[in-house]
Amino acid sequence: MIDLVDSYRKIKEGNVELQATSPTDIVVSNGSKIRSVVERCLTSLQDQANDTIKLQASGKNITKTISCAEILKRKRQGLYQRNEIYYQLSEDIWEPQKEGLENLKVKRHIPAMTITLSKNAMDVKLSGYQGPSNIMEVRRDHPSRGGRRGRGGNHPRRGTNNRRRNVNEIYKTPNFNY
Repeated sequence: MIDLVDSYRKIKEGNVELQATSPTDIVVSNGSKIRSVVERCLTSLQDQANDTIKLQASGKNITKTISCAEILKRKRQGLYQRNEIYYQLSEDIWEPQKEGLENLKVKRHIPAMTITLSKNAMDVKLSGYQGPSNIMEVRRDHPSRGGRRGRGGNHPRRGTNNRRRNVNEIYKTPNFNY
């Protein structure tokens, strides 16, 4: 069996490129900042002509896209959501390091996601549909933890008890007479 790492070197990685087909389509990439994506979506939704926006991502950027959608739903109440999950084909080309071997083409299926957020109601029967959530319902379901303290744990202030005691009592050697 041939060891791929020792015998081959990747010369071309098939990048999955998502295309924005309209001004309301936003492609979240490696360099995208969550804050800038959220601001762009909010300004697009404030425009009266735009009722929907689409967030698109593939691979490891899907989690960033989900975070953006959740932040948008919290900042802008009453948004309807539809999630589409699919795969895109990526083809990598590997060049041999040893003689007698041929180039390899490796096909991979990269996960991709499109999140559509809309001010208008969507068809409930569509797969991936999520209705708007009321922020008060979310807060009722998850009560605040309250009473959380810093990293030091839940203990009284250090040193207050020591000041009250006599210094000799604190440093008294124990008596081990049995």
